[in-house]
Formats: sequence, C-alpha cells, structure tokens
Amino acid sequence: MALKWETIDDEGIYIGLSRVRNREKSDLKNEYSRRRIELRPAMREVLEKQREQVKDFDSPYVFLTQVGTPIIQDRLRDQWSKAMTASGLTYRRIYETRHTFASWALGAGELPEWVARTLGHADTSMIYRTYGRYIPNLTRQDGSAFERQYRRQMTREGGDEI
Repeated sequence: MALKWETIDDEGIYIGLSRVRNREKSDLKNEYSRRRIELRPAMREVLEKQREQVKDFDSPYVFLTQVGTPIIQDRLRDQWSKAMTASGLTYRRIYETRHTFASWALGAGELPEWVARTLGHADTSMIYRTYGRYIPNLTRQDGSAFERQYRRQMTREGGDEI
C-alpha cells in the first residue's frame, strides 16, 4: 500500500519505506528491509495495467481506491476478510501472502538466496528453517543426486564405475 511510482524504474522496485496504520515509516525493521526487488516481466505487466487504471488520479501511490485515495489498511483488511469468507478458504492474514510467495517460489525451484533477498532477510537461515519443505529435493535423504553426479564424473574421466 505504500508503493509509490517514484520507487519503480526499468529494473526494479526500491523498498525504502512502509505504511503502518496509514502512516509512512522510513525506519524499517532492519537494514535488509531496505532493498531493491528485481522487476520481472510479469510484474512489469501488472504495474503497466495498474498505471493505466489510475492515470486520471494525481497520486504518488501505485494502489488507490476507486475514488483515487490511498488505501486504508483497516478497510482493506475488512474487504480481504469478506473475500476469504466468500471464497470458502480458511482465513489467512494478508501478511501471510509473503509465505505463499516464498513457498511457491521455492517449490518452483528459485534459489533460496533470491527468495531471502526479495523478502528482505539477511540470509537464508530463516528460509531453510521455515520453508525448507518446499525446496525441491531438500528433504530427499537417499543420496541419489550425489550418486548420479559421481557416476557422470567417473564416466567422463574414464574411471571404473562402482
């Protein structure tokens, strides 16, 4: 909700503030919260559509209400709750969409380092601790990947196979 057009350029989105209870805060949780998120093609497409939707309003904010005013958190939370109820899904806080992003990204094979940077974490420790089960092959404990690599290497070097 605090995203402003001035923080978006051709390469990314600079995260340097947040909005809590409709007040802007520049003192973020930690130094890693202040970050640049790479602007991927799908995200660029969404932002271009959003710019078209709000072009008639003179606002620095990317996301606005239908009348062109900044979104109020409490009202968004109410709408979110109604949408969750109507969908029949188990209620989740809006904040938990971060967890959905992380688990989907890791499940798709994104590097844990990239996910950690995107979420504003200092390192991957929290990613592995919280989302490790979504990282492909992280929970496999059979050694088959190592064995395949070893066999390929031995074959290339002309070594005897096991």
